[in-house]
Amino acid sequence: MRVTGIPPLLGPDAAELAARARSDLRIGLPVATGGVVMAAAETLAPEAPAIQRVTVETDAAPTEPDKLDDAALTDCRVSFDGTPGPAATVDMVLRATCAPGAAATVHHQGMIFSLALSQDGEAAFTVPALAEAAVFIADIDASEGAVAVVTVPDFGQYERAVLQWEGATGLQLHALEFGAAYGNDGHLWQASMGAPGAEAGGFMMRMGSEGGHMAEIYSYPAAMTDRAGQVALSVEIEVTADNCGREIAAQTMQFHPGAEPEALDLTMTLPGCDTVGEFLILGDMLDDLTLTPR
Repeated sequence: MRVTGIPPLLGPDAAELAARARSDLRIGLPVATGGVVMAAAETLAPEAPAIQRVTVETDAAPTEPDKLDDAALTDCRVSFDGTPGPAATVDMVLRATCAPGAAATVHHQGMIFSLALSQDGEAAFTVPALAEAAVFIADIDASEGAVAVVTVPDFGQYERAVLQWEGATGLQLHALEFGAAYGNDGHLWQASMGAPGAEAGGFMMRMGSEGGHMAEIYSYPAAMTDRAGQVALSVEIEVTADNCGREIAAQTMQFHPGAEPEALDLTMTLPGCDTVGEFLILGDMLDDLTLTPR
């Protein structure tokens, strides 16, 4: 069943959203901003927890303050910053000098993806925005964390479709633009993604680290198109030695200009290992896009 449970962030300005998120996170409450309870963005594995309590102080608070000097506090600074990029994307930098090489999880409007900090304690990445007032929460090793709020003025010009999962599932998001055939121009997927802002066409982005939380996002500039036609969207699953016979879980989300987002959950058991190499096509996980010139 398709649900509309991911309302866009509206109302408070970016500064108010950030302050409210920091306050709620500091005392361990769910983060509610403009109707979105950020802590309700659950992981796809049933046994895994949702967002845990995170600390967003500039300097991480020590367990025993009298045993840490000012230099140690300065070295443990966590920051999370973002600036608007092309095609309603956000260029982000997460820094945690006290956690070189640490695992981190980013939560944004129900989307979740994993990443790893460098040995300098930094990660730089570009992510498609899923709201005009885009709130991002970074959770580092389920202990330290930070919040970033970025205003994305051109968010409403794009159709967006998200497929997300956790672990080795074999899942793929495919977009066939204006009647394109598999492998031809206009077929966008993980092996042919396009680029944000390239000739104002559609593009795909892949977020996350293998084995962790992953997301693939397809975007099309519906408000700027000069073409009429359809974009066929589908979810496909390659049966591999890692996923055959296993139960997998996934979620799709769609963001339409001027409409409420929609989400659809999937849980299924894949065919046995004698089918390795075959593909399953799920054509009803996402709605096709019908585009008209603007």
